[in-house]
Amino acid sequence: MNDLMTGKRKIIIDLAIITLAVLILTMPFINQAVHLDDQEFLDFARVQLEHPLQFYLEDHGHNGTYWDVFRTSHPPLMSSYYAAVMWLTGGEAERDFHLADLLFSLIGAFSMYSLGKKFCRHPLSAALLLVVSSGFVVMSHSLRGDLPGLAFWLAATASYVWGLDRSSRKLLALSALFLFLAVMTAYQSLSLIPLLFLYALLRRRVGLAALLSLAAPAAGFAGYYFFLRATAGGGPPMAYTIGISFGWERLDLKLRALVVFVGGMIVFPLALIPASLAKRADLAPATLLSAAAVLVGVLIPLGYGSLTVIQAVLLAPMLVAGVILFYRVVREVAGGAAGWWSGKGTGAGGLFLGVWLLGISFYVMIFLPYVSVRYLLPLSAPLILIFIRCADGLFGRNKALFHSFLGVTLALGLAVSLAAAVADYRLAGSFRDMAERFSARYEGRQGDIWFLGEFGFRYYMEREGFRYLSVNSIAQPGDLVIRSEEAAGVYPNIIIPPPPGEYSFVVDTITVDDSFPIRIRNPWAGAGFYSHRGGPVPLMPSRERLDRYTIYQLDW
Repeated sequence: MNDLMTGKRKIIIDLAIITLAVLILTMPFINQAVHLDDQEFLDFARVQLEHPLQFYLEDHGHNGTYWDVFRTSHPPLMSSYYAAVMWLTGGEAERDFHLADLLFSLIGAFSMYSLGKKFCRHPLSAALLLVVSSGFVVMSHSLRGDLPGLAFWLAATASYVWGLDRSSRKLLALSALFLFLAVMTAYQSLSLIPLLFLYALLRRRVGLAALLSLAAPAAGFAGYYFFLRATAGGGPPMAYTIGISFGWERLDLKLRALVVFVGGMIVFPLALIPASLAKRADLAPATLLSAAAVLVGVLIPLGYGSLTVIQAVLLAPMLVAGVILFYRVVREVAGGAAGWWSGKGTGAGGLFLGVWLLGISFYVMIFLPYVSVRYLLPLSAPLILIFIRCADGLFGRNKALFHSFLGVTLALGLAVSLAAAVADYRLAGSFRDMAERFSARYEGRQGDIWFLGEFGFRYYMEREGFRYLSVNSIAQPGDLVIRSEEAAGVYPNIIIPPPPGEYSFVVDTITVDDSFPIRIRNPWAGAGFYSHRGGPVPLMPSRERLDRYTIYQLDW
């Protein structure tokens, strides 16, 4: 009885620590401006506030193109959630949305703790490593489906594995609910269905309850799919389809970005490298693979001038960490699968984690148009659990050294994540500031003022009363057009050109600078946190401009 009470007390203390960590890393950013795809979620939320079952926009411009009916590639759950927040608060205050999103950060962190209790001996460390990882920190300040999707993904997985191992129908039913919520938050979560089936197969517990808990969410998604076909004239777009190729023309850069982002942005790379080499037998082959990767992915591009020296210096350790990690995971998965097939293997958990990590990597590489830290959120959990399992054997029985190693890893990861979060906060805020500046500058001016650009820039320009310019807009000579270079034309998936030169002329340009020396989404600095097409390194030390605005006057 005393042991039971002590165990419960420890869990309560651990959950309190996790909650405190989430609050500390979230509350300072509670007023972060609407950023990137946040704007699209809020556009749909306004519609669903009036028509809860309308999952499309009418007469909508997007990337300069006009749509009679616009269907987004984002599932509707988060837009419906934000519509509820609007209804409860009576407005669209950024603070209210971010406070409401705290729920998902806590669900994700607590679920990671539960998975840590299942797959490693240090669940608190597992949860904290997730909470301080750069993807989790940055996306917890956004109004998108990435972090909520991860939260439901981890909750579904934790409920399923514990429910299966305990033969608990209640937990399996809870897993089905979380899995359906995950799919309706991020379509990528459909890949969780075969992954959880694999766990049941590995545990040799493929029973009716285990299958029904996977079939029910799939049936729910099918119902939504056919409902949208009936009401919106087509099913949900399952991927980006406007102006984006899938990166196959430069598969080498995409592969390098995948390895670099996995190796450098979840667990600090200089900690991931020794943990992945805990077995001496891995040292020689991992060293050879790393040397080859650095030669091909860093030194040769540096010689050709496609990388700067600082990019190469930052890229190399992340690339090495990613290569060694993937080598270790592939070897473990191959050995575990052979052992399981022969009936001699007992490491179903390790095999499951390895397939989870490799499966998401394959999905990102093949089915998504570019590599982004936010796309890697679903594999952050298995990577962290694998890291802890490896590090656990690195120091033998020296617990003090092991805990010091984890503490330093947490501190270094936190430093990187806070730098990314501050850079993202300042970039998002620049669009809000500039929209207010343009509103004051052109107050009382005769004639319409239009703008070109998406994301947070669009949200705040529309809030200030400016009009979105698309192909069906009727503009007049003398009208002004304000174009954000960052939000309209420097990324391959943003294809809004400036007004034609024969029908307009430039009247002003405004450059937005920032003193904070880190860039997170900046093609001029080569920072590719949100897309490897923006740069080879997720974060870059730089004071490059945040944006440049060009103001045109129409003339014909």
